[in-house]
Amino acid sequence: MRVNYKNKYMENIEIYNIHKNNRNCIFILYETAPFFNSPTEFNVVKITFYKLLIKLQYMKKTDFFITVDDDEFLYSSNMKYLKEQIKSSGKYTFHFIESYQSDKVEKLKFCLQPWYYNAYHGKKTPYAYHPCKTYLFDLNKNKGEFNILLGSWRHGSCCDVSNRGCELVEEKKDNVDINELKNIGICYHITGLTLKNLWYVKGKNRFSQNCKNSNYKNFLTDYPKIENTYKIFEDEFVLTNIIQKRDIELLKECDLN
Repeated sequence: MRVNYKNKYMENIEIYNIHKNNRNCIFILYETAPFFNSPTEFNVVKITFYKLLIKLQYMKKTDFFITVDDDEFLYSSNMKYLKEQIKSSGKYTFHFIESYQSDKVEKLKFCLQPWYYNAYHGKKTPYAYHPCKTYLFDLNKNKGEFNILLGSWRHGSCCDVSNRGCELVEEKKDNVDINELKNIGICYHITGLTLKNLWYVKGKNRFSQNCKNSNYKNFLTDYPKIENTYKIFEDEFVLTNIIQKRDIELLKECDLN
C-alpha cells in the first residue's frame, strides 16, 4: 500500500502487511535524509508512524507489542518468570547494559551504567537508571499509558511497575552478580561493535550534532575515564549468541576525529 502522505523528513511511504504463521507483520518503508540534526526531528518520523498505524486500525487489532530499537536486545535467563510477569501486568522494566567498545569486535565489553557518557557528564555516580526502559507489551492492560510521542515504552521506571533489575544494582552496586541480573531480565544496549563503529553511528550517522555539542562531544577524552568510574565486564554470551557474522560483515566505521 502506498500512502499519499509526506512531511519534511519522510516521503514515498509504503506499508506492507504480511500474514504468516498466524501473525501479522507490518513493514513501513520510507525515504529520508541520511541523518537528522537532533532527536526532535526523528520524533516527527516516530509520531507519523504511530498516526499511520492508528489510522489504519493496526493498533486496535494487535494485543501484544514488542517495540525495541535496532540497538536493543531484551534477554532473560529465566523466561518462565519473565513471561509470567509480562502476562500479569502487560509491562516490564529492563535494566540496560551498555556496550563498551574497543578496537576489535572480539574485545567488546559491557558497562553496568547505561548511557555512561550521559551519566558521566551529569556526574551521576555510582549509578543512575534514567536510560533504562519500561516496555508496554499489552496496550489493552495499559490503556491511557500509550501516546504517539513516547509510544509503547518509557525511559526509567514508570507506569507503576517494579524495577527489580535496577533495584538490584542500586542495592549491590559493583558487587552485583551479573547472572542474577540476567535472571531478572536485562536489555543489552549495543550501540556499536568497535570504537570506530560507535563513532560512526553516534557521531556521524544518527544525529549530526552528537559529536559537537551533545553526549559525545568529549568522546575521545572521556572514554578512558568510564572504566574507572563504572563496572565493566566481559560477556561471552553476546559474542556467541547475539552478534552474528553478518553484523560484522556490514560493520561501518570512520576515523576517530
